[in-house]
Amino acid sequence: MKKSTLILTLILAGLTVDAQNLVTNGDFEQFATCPASTGQLTNATSWINLSSGGVTQAGTPDYYNQCGAFNVDVPDNVFGNQPAQSGVAYAGIYLSQLSGNVREYLEVPLTAPLVAGTCYHFEMYVNLGDYCQYSTDAIGVFIAHSAITNVNTYYPLPLNPHISNTAGNYFNSATWSVVSANYTANGGENHLILGNFKEDQNTTTVLVNPSGFTAMAYCYVDNVSLIQIPPCTTGITDEGEDDNVMVYPNPILDVLNIAINSNENAEIILYDITYKKIIQQVFNGFVSLNIQELSKGSYFYEVRSKAGLIAKGKIIK
Repeated sequence: MKKSTLILTLILAGLTVDAQNLVTNGDFEQFATCPASTGQLTNATSWINLSSGGVTQAGTPDYYNQCGAFNVDVPDNVFGNQPAQSGVAYAGIYLSQLSGNVREYLEVPLTAPLVAGTCYHFEMYVNLGDYCQYSTDAIGVFIAHSAITNVNTYYPLPLNPHISNTAGNYFNSATWSVVSANYTANGGENHLILGNFKEDQNTTTVLVNPSGFTAMAYCYVDNVSLIQIPPCTTGITDEGEDDNVMVYPNPILDVLNIAINSNENAEIILYDITYKKIIQQVFNGFVSLNIQELSKGSYFYEVRSKAGLIAKGKIIK
């Protein structure tokens, strides 16, 4: 099959996401008081500590801000050196400690209850603390109908998360990793709870830093969002690809390649998470798209031929 390579330079100035983020203070930039020590998540406006305060080993999720004390500063703090994914603040929690089933959770209210049958897109960015010996892919989101408080144990919450990180998407300390998924609401949900809901025996960990001083997986969290999108049943979902279509790599950095096993003209359409069309390109056999100027996050694609839709799915940059 003859392949031709077309390079599309995207001019994306002026592209904005108009959808409203339902997560209150999802970027942790708003705060009542600069953090003075670890365990002060509630200094960040609207964020909730689930613990009743009776357990010293848990219920102490952390808040980091550029204005904070030396151990809760941004970028330098007690778990490493990490600039925020954006802005100057983020939160931090234990995902796994190799003994004791120790967990921490972040909780936040939504700006409005979710509407039954409506589809929402969730995203958050996660980064592994520099000083951790281990990484994990175990993080999820429970979407609650009311606040959960007065938890008096540091063990995993007995909740089944509605959203879970992709298996094998292990976090690292070099870059912020995105965790994202779509969710169809039952109606009335008004709080998000973020953390690892798995027991130790079901939590997969990988050794990434043998010289790290702490035998745990601890992560920073930034830019948490939940936005309404078109219905999940009619929108673009992760359904894989036709055997005759390749869309790669995924995750992507600067270039997205699309190849089809056909000499007929086809079309690639790329959407942002609000399903706003941002790229539409006709090609024959193969095309390589320069997406260097796209922001990090999730995008959805369709590949169409004269006969109609032949592939659709989600990619992450």
